[in-house]
Amino acid sequence: SPCAKAITDFLEDSDSSVAARFYQDFMTIFNLCAIVLALLETLDVRLPPPYDERVATGIDAFLVLEIVVRLMFCPNCRSALTNPQNIIDFSSVIPLTMLLTKDYLDRALELAVDDFLLVSVPVIRLLRMVRRFPHMQLLISAFKTCLEALPVLLYTMAVMGIVFTSLIFIVEPRDNIQTMAESAWLVLSTMTTVGYGDVVPSTRPGTILASLLMIISSLYMAMPVAIIGY
Repeated sequence: SPCAKAITDFLEDSDSSVAARFYQDFMTIFNLCAIVLALLETLDVRLPPPYDERVATGIDAFLVLEIVVRLMFCPNCRSALTNPQNIIDFSSVIPLTMLLTKDYLDRALELAVDDFLLVSVPVIRLLRMVRRFPHMQLLISAFKTCLEALPVLLYTMAVMGIVFTSLIFIVEPRDNIQTMAESAWLVLSTMTTVGYGDVVPSTRPGTILASLLMIISSLYMAMPVAIIGY
């Protein structure tokens, strides 16, 4: 219907009208404020009770209302329900439901819900900002290009890791590297350029192997970026 189309255009297309542009700008600011409040809670900076829960409930209720309106007036409900952005938006139902029901739970469950909300709400609100970045599709296309070559890259990396794990385990004395797991940990931290330093080679052959692994893995890790850029 014309009414449903007008509402959908208002919510989805910021260029459809001045009001739609104002709404999109308002939602961007609203989401940013909601994210800041959620992140402040992780630093134990929050509004005094009971205003902290009331504000959180109001924010989540408004976010849920927006996605409900989107689903009610969308031209194709099936495509809307499978849209990743709408799925992310609809996840706002989770913290809202928990906020409304946690007072009816026992003390142990209530503490568990508080911990879950503390870690999940910032993530959900940050993910909702994806809708505000129209060029996110470029990054998604880059990921798809990378995923096509991912099995071969992982296989090659696994072969390199197993070979160097075995070689380092052979040349190193057992009082330094006692198990294959320790050798694998050394290889993994070296290949990923993390280098914790908790496990290091103590012999010259082990040092040479680790040095070769550093060079080879650095070149190998640069290949996917070159492939995508090309």
